[in-house]
Amino acid sequence: MKKYALDTSVVIKWFSKDEEDAEHANKLRRQIQDGLCDIIIPDLLFYELANALRHNPNFTAEDVQVSLDSVFDMDFEVRKVDNSVIASAIGIAFKFNVTVYDAYFLALSQLESKNMAIKKLPDKCPLCGGNKKKGKTIFTVDLGFGVVVIRDVPATVCSQCGADWIEDAIASKLEEIVNDARLKHHIVEVTTLST
Repeated sequence: MKKYALDTSVVIKWFSKDEEDAEHANKLRRQIQDGLCDIIIPDLLFYELANALRHNPNFTAEDVQVSLDSVFDMDFEVRKVDNSVIASAIGIAFKFNVTVYDAYFLALSQLESKNMAIKKLPDKCPLCGGNKKKGKTIFTVDLGFGVVVIRDVPATVCSQCGADWIEDAIASKLEEIVNDARLKHHIVEVTTLST
């Protein structure tokens, strides 16, 4: 079963019918409720969600609490703040000129599992809101004793900030290349991914 780090912007759409892409967000909610995917979130999501709903003029304090309770009832895997995740988030925030709390979701997904992706709505970058499109990226790994660089990796790439996402099947191929380089103890390995 796939596991996703869920961004607050998606959850907000569950409670605001006028939001753009609310139908996609509610489809995801149904998939979660049907047990088709597992969700991991930082505890930060609850604060962001409560604050966003509090500023919705159509919500009372009771509406905000009922909405938060419904999210708590979904039994997501909730992660407390973590030093390694926050350090990664700070790096992402500086690299892409976004807030640390927005970058935290991406950092969590990257550090939690290789097969995890942020589940944002289609075609929108979770970091800057830019458009995502099919493209290629360069994948690099620091092994501690050496570096692996893999060029021409198929990915979904943000046209605005350059952030990229790699599908599971491609990630598996990358993992094989990295493991091979680790076994050979290469100091520098540069290759092109052939798909």
